[in-house]
Amino acid sequence: MAVTADRRERLLAEQAVIEKERNMTVGKVQARAGKLPSPAELERLAASHPEPPATGEVAVDERTLEQLLIALAHLTARAAKVAADIENEQQRVGQWKIENIRRRHNYAPFIVNFLKVLAERGELGPLVEQAKKKQRHGAR
Repeated sequence: MAVTADRRERLLAEQAVIEKERNMTVGKVQARAGKLPSPAELERLAASHPEPPATGEVAVDERTLEQLLIALAHLTARAAKVAADIENEQQRVGQWKIENIRRRHNYAPFIVNFLKVLAERGELGPLVEQAKKKQRHGAR
């Protein structure tokens, strides 16, 4: 069995890197333009321009305002995607926990008791006949 990083941990690390670069870019945009574009403008920029390569702190200083805005748009989109991936991963892990609980639970005593209660009430016979009827009609 290979040792691999937890997907959630990898996504959280990626989110931290994206947020760091996004914060640097936001700071540079605010320093040069004074205001940030709206979310709709960021979406439009991300859709109409290719994603620039990831940069470090020095490269952010060398970009023009337009390049910074495009980078900010793509970083915002990537941050949203990673946040959604983290949420999906948490839901998946939660679902696994529920499935593991169900897999480990012994349902036999419950089923036996349920059938006994149905038999005592006189409801088991008609249900069995109904199931047999469905099975006969479904087999044809």
